[in-house]
Amino acid sequence: MASLYLIDGHNVLYRTFFGVPRLTAPDGTPTNVVLGVARILLKILREERPDAVVAVFDSREPTPRHAIYPEYKANRLKTPEDLAAQIPVVDEMIDALGVRRLSVAGAEADDIIGTLSRRAEERGMDVVIVSSDKDMYQLVSPRVKVRDGLKEHTVGEAQVEEVFGVPPGKVTDLLALAGDPSDNVPGVPGIGEKTASELIRDFGSLEAVLAHPERLKGARREKIEKGADAARLALRLVTIDRDIPIREDWAGFAPRGIDASRVAPLFRRLGFRKLLEELDLGKETPPEGKGDTPRGVAWKRAGSVEELLHALGPGDVASAGLAYGGDRETVAGIAVEGKGVHLLPAEATLRAARALSARGATIYLHDGKALYRRDAGTGTGEDPRLFDTQVAGYLLEPEEGTPSFPKLRARFLPASLAAAEGESPSVRAAERAGATLALGKVLEERLAEAAL
Repeated sequence: MASLYLIDGHNVLYRTFFGVPRLTAPDGTPTNVVLGVARILLKILREERPDAVVAVFDSREPTPRHAIYPEYKANRLKTPEDLAAQIPVVDEMIDALGVRRLSVAGAEADDIIGTLSRRAEERGMDVVIVSSDKDMYQLVSPRVKVRDGLKEHTVGEAQVEEVFGVPPGKVTDLLALAGDPSDNVPGVPGIGEKTASELIRDFGSLEAVLAHPERLKGARREKIEKGADAARLALRLVTIDRDIPIREDWAGFAPRGIDASRVAPLFRRLGFRKLLEELDLGKETPPEGKGDTPRGVAWKRAGSVEELLHALGPGDVASAGLAYGGDRETVAGIAVEGKGVHLLPAEATLRAARALSARGATIYLHDGKALYRRDAGTGTGEDPRLFDTQVAGYLLEPEEGTPSFPKLRARFLPASLAAAEGESPSVRAAERAGATLALGKVLEERLAEAAL
């Protein structure tokens, strides 16, 4: 049987933002939403193999519901900065995974999903709506299911009745009585979901409840009589329009296939090493450092501090992570925020740290004393601005004693950045530098939260 998956874009963005722990790329970019959406889509594409899949998003323009009720969704807060910063990356990632993105001017995603699900049903297709929004339960039918992308809990007709106590066809009646606070739809004051469900079961429909308030007693009758107009308004607001004008493009809704040339560099940049390995893209290497490139980390080699500064170009540097390939190794890695990972001789690291600090950078490293022990006698100059992850880890959890880098890495970084390090000195230095940058930012934030 042909199948269609409809992704409720706005819902999934917020669901992953609040449902996936805060993660950052090696350069400090927040990534929890991108990773959450990527995993949801990849599971669908690789395991479910649908004939069509569409990621549906709200229009920026006002919708007909705003004309009916200007206060519609007026309670929505401004998009959190860490979420807003990830939306363009999510769009890029969806395109790279070969999934169609769709919005329609003046239409809400709910109405696009409602219309496409109806048309798919008419074509004999099975439909899965990926959303945790209970408004979508009104669309459930023998062919249409709703699935929470994170919990992977699927809701059919029986589950709707378990949740609301009424079948899918009566969900809008229930919501009209109880209201929908998430969309600022008031409903009847004083009537909650439990009471609304009871009324719809007893009377059979919203209109029957409103037409015969005399069958009710006391405060409940008074609430219904006073709130009848509000309930009818709410019904118009909560009912999904399943007949909006959309140009059908079923061929265009088919998955286009994962574009490895776009996915691989994007996931490397974001530090999604585990996903790269799952997609069998982890072994791809950039031209530089052939045969010695760490999985998921592209790097450039600089023979001196001067070469490093030339490669970085002019301008300030916000931060950098510094790490060595081992206690006795001769190579060091420097992950410069927004400018990639660079390898240079270990004896040049103190000079490099001073030069980057002169450009405004904070240098994150583990065991800052080692920098001076290793580079003793390399000249004088102003001390670099250092952030020692070893000291930070101890301050946060003194009862654990002096923490090792692998322990902190496993404790505070996501799995994609907390995996085992490579075997060669260059691989270890590059991977550890990127992880040090990410770890330093996390620990710095934790110290601030703890007022330490």
